[in-house]
Amino acid sequence: MLRFLRRPAVLETREAYARWAPVYPARAHNALMRVEQRVTEALLGRIRAQRVLDVGTGTGRYRPVLARAGARHIVGVDFSWEMLTAGCDTGAGALVCGDAVNLPVAAAVFDLALASLMIGDVADLTRWVGEIHRVLRPGGHLVFSDFHVSWAGDGWRRTFDDRRGRRFELPYHPRSVDEHRDTLGRCGFAACEVREIGLEAETGNDADVFRRRWGRVPVVVVFLAASRFEGGLVGFVLQDPFLRELSGLYFLEVFLHFGFRLVGDDPPTACVIAVLGRIRHAVPH
Repeated sequence: MLRFLRRPAVLETREAYARWAPVYPARAHNALMRVEQRVTEALLGRIRAQRVLDVGTGTGRYRPVLARAGARHIVGVDFSWEMLTAGCDTGAGALVCGDAVNLPVAAAVFDLALASLMIGDVADLTRWVGEIHRVLRPGGHLVFSDFHVSWAGDGWRRTFDDRRGRRFELPYHPRSVDEHRDTLGRCGFAACEVREIGLEAETGNDADVFRRRWGRVPVVVVFLAASRFEGGLVGFVLQDPFLRELSGLYFLEVFLHFGFRLVGDDPPTACVIAVLGRIRHAVPH
């Protein structure tokens, strides 16, 4: 009897995900994940990003969601090889084994970075946010979620059962909403939107059990932030969603030192060339 009352062994993060991977479903498999995905999916539908980096992709539950939201190019990154291989058939896109604070991708590549419920695994929040900012194009978006800081105050723990039914605990780095918001601001993000979410409207036995024990408290927080523009007039124009929709070219880089250079997956239309041409003459060199 006493062994059931003992606190589960706390595993190092990488070992924990290696043990969890064989039984980790590629879907939202509890009430917290369901409510988190519902809010996050609505934000992704608003952004309609074309080129997306899914950080902490795990078994890939968000890759089909991103495809439904209009993403044409999806790259999933996770530091757990076991989680990646367990979910390798969950959707389109490339998979890369890499560290979230040292991403193996070039700078200014993605329209959107998504990180679902993984930031609690990262010890250095500032380094992670800075790395996300590096890989986003100017004006790109970051959508990420975290377990609400109330977890730490109420003594909740992140646990899982492996394939043999043994329960283990994962280490977790709790952070307040203000800490997240301040770090985003310091690292080049603006226009932060925050959603603190509880299980009040969630159905299912797991949600009922949670509410009876803990009441109506927030369980997860979702952030939407935009990378600040540093490009003056040109940055302002490229920020305009009408102009981007008009062009059909979502992957623009503008360099004023030697004039304009367009980099993207699709050739720019004549209309956009004309518009950018007028801007070029309006900007002093």
